[in-house]
Amino acid sequence: WMGQYSSRHQSYKIKCPRMVLPENWKRSWVSILQQSDYFVGHIGKWQYWNFMPEQLFDWAQIFEGYHWYPRGDKEIHGSTLARMHAVDFLKQRPKDKPFALSIAFYPPKAVNDHNNTPGGQWFPTNETRKLYDNV
Repeated sequence: WMGQYSSRHQSYKIKCPRMVLPENWKRSWVSILQQSDYFVGHIGKWQYWNFMPEQLFDWAQIFEGYHWYPRGDKEIHGSTLARMHAVDFLKQRPKDKPFALSIAFYPPKAVNDHNNTPGGQWFPTNETRKLYDNV
């Protein structure tokens, strides 16, 4: 994800994200672009909570742990929420700077160890659900 091999930054487990330590982060694609005056954003999943994305990116909208989110009187899928945030990023970014945006989407996946059907919150959107009918 950083544009480096784990042999360089020594991060082998999510619970020990050495890649976001300052000495490693300064060699990440994010930091290199920021040093070149890019405006860099991140949307979606972020699992390295001892390093807050607001400290690492110029713009961040993080949502973690669910695929469906309350929005007004209904729930929207995380992919829809990510798309909405991406539009916000494009509208709010400085227009006089180049930019880069990473979006960490949640893939539809099974969460039950004993079968392959999506469980609970992990269902895909209604528009894409039919793609999983024969899986």
